[in-house]
Amino acid sequence: MSDRVVVHLPPMPQPKDFGLDAKVANDTPAAARYDKALKVWERVVTDIAKRVGPKKK
Repeated sequence: MSDRVVVHLPPMPQPKDFGLDAKVANDTPAAARYDKALKVWERVVTDIAKRVGPKKK
């Protein structure tokens, strides 16, 4: 019997999804949105990891 657990994590935000791969003069607003999205994603993934982490026996 295996104790493995399969967990599906949400996809990590990509810079191109926020228009950061385009050559624009001022991409600060897009960069700020991307930064916030990354922080939210990291918090969600960390929370999932804590919930499915090693269980005390």
